[in-house]
Amino acid sequence: MAALWLGLFIGLVHAFEADHIAAIAAISAKAKSVKHSTLLGMWWGLGHTSALLTIGLLVLLFKYSIPESTFSYFEGAAAIFVIYLGFSVLFETFRHKVHYHVHGHDDTIHSHIHSHLHGKEHSHAHTGLTEARRSVFVGLLHGLAGSGALLLAIIATSESVMLGLSYILLFGIGSVIGMVLASTAISLPLMLSTARYKPWLHRLTGITGVAVGCFMLFNVLYFA
Repeated sequence: MAALWLGLFIGLVHAFEADHIAAIAAISAKAKSVKHSTLLGMWWGLGHTSALLTIGLLVLLFKYSIPESTFSYFEGAAAIFVIYLGFSVLFETFRHKVHYHVHGHDDTIHSHIHSHLHGKEHSHAHTGLTEARRSVFVGLLHGLAGSGALLLAIIATSESVMLGLSYILLFGIGSVIGMVLASTAISLPLMLSTARYKPWLHRLTGITGVAVGCFMLFNVLYFA
């Protein structure tokens, strides 16, 4: 039981690693409310946990041997996607004539970001499905990258299949909780800041995503 509770705690702390925070920050920069950002963090955690459970099932149930080099490829893919997320935020704030305002509909008041690059007309339709898919996808990549390699080393010493799967599940639940907390905390300054400072916070988020992604990619290429 002590090992299982430790897995929950490690999973929670694991969510706050730099590459995870950079990715969810870039995704949350497009969120329309704190609640929306929190849901994006949850989707990241679910994608992350799905990848870990897949690895656990392959190793524990089917005795499949996963080469360690495989995780390096996923680590590189995760780095490239984090860079893409950072650039996408920068693209919207620099190239497009983006501005921010607060509006309400459906009994909800929240911040809104849009561009007038193609004219003054714009829609208030939300693109939460696209952002949710991005969250799930980057969660999957992170789960198949460094997280998978770490977990593989742990479950290799597991005394039973049930114990190993239980550890993975609690580790995943911890990562979901951690990322929900992280995405909520990240969204607060973005939502509460004034229109004067909001663009700069978004640019800082984009620059951080690009920098962290480049550092990840350098580590993969240099130490591979």
